[in-house]
Amino acid sequence: MPKMGQRQDQRNKRVPAFIWLALLTLSLPMVLAACRGQSAAAGNVQIDLRISPNPPAVGRSEVIVRLADAGGKSLEGATVEVEGNMTHPGMVPVLARAEEVGGGRYVVRDFAFTMGGDWILTVRAVLPSGERVERTFDVAGVRSERPNGAGG
Repeated sequence: MPKMGQRQDQRNKRVPAFIWLALLTLSLPMVLAACRGQSAAAGNVQIDLRISPNPPAVGRSEVIVRLADAGGKSLEGATVEVEGNMTHPGMVPVLARAEEVGGGRYVVRDFAFTMGGDWILTVRAVLPSGERVERTFDVAGVRSERPNGAGG
């Protein structure tokens, strides 16, 4: 008989091993798929990004993307798109197609930062082989105004 103040229900609080095994079995394929997708894009293609002016400001900017293989050799003949999103919800994304200018470089000459603040730029490329690669870049602190004399 339990003493006064003790709970009558003293069941074992440990999780049975078969539940852990079931959770591991169900989650392992998702973990492996996520790792495989991330390393394939990062391991085969280098994607570099530059923005002019630097630091960027509201208005038109030039976004320069460089594609190279794992050994640093320029990748030409790709189709490259840049998508810009604010880090907070509610803004319409900015979408632009880059023009190939040679040497593995692709340029968006009039990318429009529509508001000051923190942005995320996603570069998506389809290589001549059909391989698709993607990388995101944080662009912190887009200024609300350009300095005097700067275009926009």
